[in-house]
Amino acid sequence: MKKILIIGLLALTLIISGCTGLKPVETVTEAFESGNASQCESIKDLNIRGTCYAGAAVTGGDVNVCSKIIRENERLTCIVGVAVSTMNESLCDNINNSVKKDSCHKAVQKIQG
Repeated sequence: MKKILIIGLLALTLIISGCTGLKPVETVTEAFESGNASQCESIKDLNIRGTCYAGAAVTGGDVNVCSKIIRENERLTCIVGVAVSTMNESLCDNINNSVKKDSCHKAVQKIQG
């Protein structure tokens, strides 16, 4: 499941960047693989930087990284991703959007079986 989330986030990054600058994509890839969010700070484009943080958060299992994401919807999606990848349903309670919170709980419960 974690690999699917990472591949999806990487694909989104490629689409957003339009494949015009490989440096941000390489940085995102490195952050996804290592879980090191500090690599994302050099990315100027907010969309790509947010995707980078989300990937690093999911890979590293660190929900605190999600707080660095400026756009609320992307930040909440990051929290869901970390909750699912770590199978920590209590992280869903940090989501203030009732629809996303409910989806988060259901996703984690489905993974837990």
